[in-house]
Amino acid sequence: MKNKVENKRAGIKNRIVVSFLIIYLFGVAIAWKAGRTMTVEKKYWTQQSELYTTKFLNIDAIRGNIYASDGSLLATSIPEYELRIDFKAEGFIVDTFLKHLPFISLELSKIFPKKSHKEFKQQLLTAYKLGERAHLLASKVDHIELKKIKQINYFAKGKNVSGLVVFPKSRRIMPFYPLALRTIGYKKESVKPVGLEGAFDNELSGITGEILMKKVSGNAYIPLSNELKKEPIDGKDIITTIDVNIQDYTHTALLNGLIEHGADHGCAIVMEVATGNIKAISNLKLSSDNTYNEEFNYAIGEATEPGSTIKLVSALALLEDASLDPKKLVNIENGTTKFYDRIMKDSERDTNNINYKRQINLYEAFALSSNVAFSKLVFANYKDKPAAYISFLEKLKLNTRTGVPIFGEAKPYITNVSDSGWSGTTLPWLSIGYGLKCTPLQILTLYNGIANNGKAMKPKLVTEIRKPNKTYKKYEDEVYIDKMASDENIEIVKKMCELTVSNGTAKEIKSNEYAIAGKTGTSLIANTSTGYKENKRYQASFVGYFPADEPMYSIIVVVSHPKNKQYYGSKVAAPIFKQIADKVYASYIFNRKLDTITDKKSTYYTNFMPPKSHLKNYVALSRIFPNQTMSFNSTQDWISFTFNRENYDTKPLEIQPNLMPNLEGMPLADAIFVLESLNYKVKTEGNGKVVKSYPAVGSKIYSNQTITLISSKS
Repeated sequence: MKNKVENKRAGIKNRIVVSFLIIYLFGVAIAWKAGRTMTVEKKYWTQQSELYTTKFLNIDAIRGNIYASDGSLLATSIPEYELRIDFKAEGFIVDTFLKHLPFISLELSKIFPKKSHKEFKQQLLTAYKLGERAHLLASKVDHIELKKIKQINYFAKGKNVSGLVVFPKSRRIMPFYPLALRTIGYKKESVKPVGLEGAFDNELSGITGEILMKKVSGNAYIPLSNELKKEPIDGKDIITTIDVNIQDYTHTALLNGLIEHGADHGCAIVMEVATGNIKAISNLKLSSDNTYNEEFNYAIGEATEPGSTIKLVSALALLEDASLDPKKLVNIENGTTKFYDRIMKDSERDTNNINYKRQINLYEAFALSSNVAFSKLVFANYKDKPAAYISFLEKLKLNTRTGVPIFGEAKPYITNVSDSGWSGTTLPWLSIGYGLKCTPLQILTLYNGIANNGKAMKPKLVTEIRKPNKTYKKYEDEVYIDKMASDENIEIVKKMCELTVSNGTAKEIKSNEYAIAGKTGTSLIANTSTGYKENKRYQASFVGYFPADEPMYSIIVVVSHPKNKQYYGSKVAAPIFKQIADKVYASYIFNRKLDTITDKKSTYYTNFMPPKSHLKNYVALSRIFPNQTMSFNSTQDWISFTFNRENYDTKPLEIQPNLMPNLEGMPLADAIFVLESLNYKVKTEGNGKVVKSYPAVGSKIYSNQTITLISSKS
């Protein structure tokens, strides 16, 4: 028994000895391997380590530019740099750094004056002591600042000695900011792309390059060399249809109108009749800081009930589809009528005046924007076939997007007879712009088509994708609707649009210089919770084209929720249209008309009353005759231009006490202003330019005398 116990103890002891021996030998092996790794295999493992701490990172290509139609830059990228210092760079010498530190700090404070040289010195000294591998020296450094930094002697030694690492970046700028901000748009990480920047991101972005970077601390990387694995390829440029001057006119007029009426938001678009080119597009919203900014593209992205501007389509349907005689009379009763349990009203009516009860034809109904007339006519002709009326709306593509190349175009909507909400009153209200939703761009496209003799052009924002000396793609003019109606009916509707401005709801924007055609619109916007009844919100609009006899441009203005008592399209939107049209006419169309001038002298007057001078014709003439100097005496109130093809002369309007001045050629409204400011009473005949006066030019006149002016358009 004793032997068995001793043998067992001896066995345990032997096993313990063997275990210690194994542990000892394993430790020796580890030590040997570690020594070999630190000596013989050091280079191999260093290389393996670098494989896991380096990676290829993208180098962005230079983003392409976005240009206006005349070559002006709407969006471009400017170089910007981030500067870091690697205090463990391969050739970094401590003594050299400490020797140059005072001078480095002083020079940096001159380049970046927001920080003193003492602060720079302390910053760099602290970073050196911590052995930082990617210390941030400065961000958002421009090219001039970088050049100055590289001229500092210490940094001129190169990155291996100074540790300076330059990371090229870029910053997107808009030289005409905030003009067309939402249309030009942007492309940002984790944000839905906006405008042309988003829609043409692939073309603008180019192809990214690659560079080998080394991880130095945290998540910071520095380039291992200046050589790129793959060179970036710069993006292509986008040439737009936008005209910077027209965009400026549009933005300014819309802004002034929104401020005047305290509106929530609004938009305006200017389109070229013959091509569909969008020359300007402006969207403004009242922000929380009580300023107006471009926050959403309402012109393209918001579909609302258009109101009376849709009467153009109703008129076309009645003429083209129902073969209505435009001279046929309809009884508008006293400005109200009833469809089942709902009352239809005209905006202007007098229920107490029996003389108001009258019959009008389609021309008058359009010009006066009679809801009663249009609803009764459409109901009478389509009550048994409402689907035919809706089919006509769809023929004019009011149920489809225009396809303008910007993300977020709103989807239009038309109530259909198969919808659960269809009732006996749907059709009459549909005829005056309720029960369907359209974008301002859709409505403008239709009116632009009328101006273009029934051929609606597809709205266009981009004409070309290119790089210097090479065109990659051209966007040709594209027909949207080849034939909106017969030539005869198009002419009838054009006449209706002209009557709206000459004698109808928009007569306050009638111009003596050129003819305007169009349509006012006022619609009640439904509240999501209370419908149309409470907290009423209105939308005022005007859409039209000019000159009416030779249309060149069309414009739509939509103002949402005006608050300063006025909410009719004629009072709110039409004056904004007129401001834009006046400037476009003066800067572009007036110039072209001078091309037809013969050697016969022509005279034109313009107001020169600072500071609110209306020098549209001065601007036009100075562009055409740039080599001639125009000088004025600031005390002169009125200037006359006398010009032919080769040159022009200017002279003040001579006004002598008690003598009738020569006002021939002056617009009637201006001539009245001149005489009334001199305390004379004025009678007029016609509404154009003055052709004769009584008493005659140069005759003796007396204070409070009545003067008669005869104008060209009687």
